[in-house]
Amino acid sequence: MSRPVVSFLVALLLALGAATLGRADVAAAAQGTSVCTKPNPRPTYQDVRYGQVGAAKLNLDVYEPGTRHGPSPALLILHVAGWKSGCKGEAAYEGARSAAEGFVAFVIDVRLACDPLNPPVDVDDKLLCGYHATVPVDDVHTAVRWIRQNSGTYGVDPRQVAALGFSSGGNLVLMAAATGIRGDTAPDVVAGWSPLSELGYLLDGTVTCTESSNPDDCTSAVTNYVGCPLLSCPSFWVAASPFTFATTGDPPVFVANSSKELVPLEDATDYQLRLQSVGVPMQLCVVDGAGHARQIEDSKCRDSGLTVWNETVSFIKDHLA
Repeated sequence: MSRPVVSFLVALLLALGAATLGRADVAAAAQGTSVCTKPNPRPTYQDVRYGQVGAAKLNLDVYEPGTRHGPSPALLILHVAGWKSGCKGEAAYEGARSAAEGFVAFVIDVRLACDPLNPPVDVDDKLLCGYHATVPVDDVHTAVRWIRQNSGTYGVDPRQVAALGFSSGGNLVLMAAATGIRGDTAPDVVAGWSPLSELGYLLDGTVTCTESSNPDDCTSAVTNYVGCPLLSCPSFWVAASPFTFATTGDPPVFVANSSKELVPLEDATDYQLRLQSVGVPMQLCVVDGAGHARQIEDSKCRDSGLTVWNETVSFIKDHLA
């Protein structure tokens, strides 16, 4: 049975709290050090330009493995909270952890749906604010293409570019996989932790964006990201949903979701059925409890007993060419 979902406003508040900070980041924040400007662990290369749109400069940090033999697979990592905050430094822990697994990790910034006149504290540049759906997906596409084009510089196999996103960042990488060009702007494998595949409504008609089942009351971080209320422009919400674009030939997908968290488990199971119906390889890891996104990184998947991190890495490596 479907259940009402906790407001994405609450999700945003949680995401801007301790849930968004890596282990080392928490200590750094307590010392008054900005994790955005001083990521911990430190990347191999910081603030590398992968694109620019007008005044908005799109940068990424690179984490390289210590030892390797030949080209390495690439892993794009995207942390975004409520589509309107989050800096690449907040995912430094996952960047370094990915490098330890043999990936060259590219932790990226994208344009966000925040107010440039009152930007959140955890954005690298207020000029990244002021954008709405589906502009950040374009940035993911640009980053994937840039990684392939610059593969020689960083020792990457351009045929092996995966992407991992957390929360609304998961929605963006799933969108990039479903709408990008294979072998060019679409990642070859994609993973999301607590992503949203259906914005507005689940398959059974349940409203997913507030505690209310009445779409008139649908006000949330999704409303801000899409740019208009659900009842005013339902087609815009559909156009920002990975579920909409699932088709045969899409990259393999891994999703991790808690059983009682901010993103309804039905969203993940709906997406699983949709991908299976068009023949796209999909693995769903269900974690018991209410943990969200990076909170479940080291939690165990219900079926396998392995952690979300280990299952994610295994799935990506198994499905890269």
